[in-house]
Amino acid sequence: MRNTVKKLRNRYLSPYANRNFETLVEWQNLIDIAEKYGDSGYAIQQAAIPSSFLAKRLLQLGFYNGELALDLGCGYGQWTIPLGILNEKAIGVDLHSKRVEIAKELAGQSLKQPTVVKFIQGQAEKLDAIQDGSVDFIYCYGVFMFLNQQKSLAEISRVLKPGGRLYICTNSYGWW
Repeated sequence: MRNTVKKLRNRYLSPYANRNFETLVEWQNLIDIAEKYGDSGYAIQQAAIPSSFLAKRLLQLGFYNGELALDLGCGYGQWTIPLGILNEKAIGVDLHSKRVEIAKELAGQSLKQPTVVKFIQGQAEKLDAIQDGSVDFIYCYGVFMFLNQQKSLAEISRVLKPGGRLYICTNSYGWW
């Protein structure tokens, strides 16, 4: 499994993936944590992407220096963790309790200050734990096509601050 990670990591390395983020760690423990929860298939692919690559991408999007960032469909927290480092706080929301538990454990092992991130089991269509107009940045990667788009966008609109930023990336045709 580790050789697969190394091969995949080489695919993701780029000029943006330097290792200057001292507060970030590589996802060395992700596979072990996910295996413990019986959820390692996706972990192998995610562990191949250096955390510095994710942080650089968030910087390019301007997702930094905010009070609160929200990661919808956070999975293992691979985007939530850098969001928490680049902002005062980040919240990851995922439908699957197993993924939320893995994210909590990964953040606890990966961050010097795990309190900058919080993980919640929930739905993008119903963000009751998030106050109106409280979120600077919303990051939604690879899950929007599985959501009820109208309800999700209504909740996104409700929690996003005026002038806040939304990033949605889908892994499908993108016609909504």
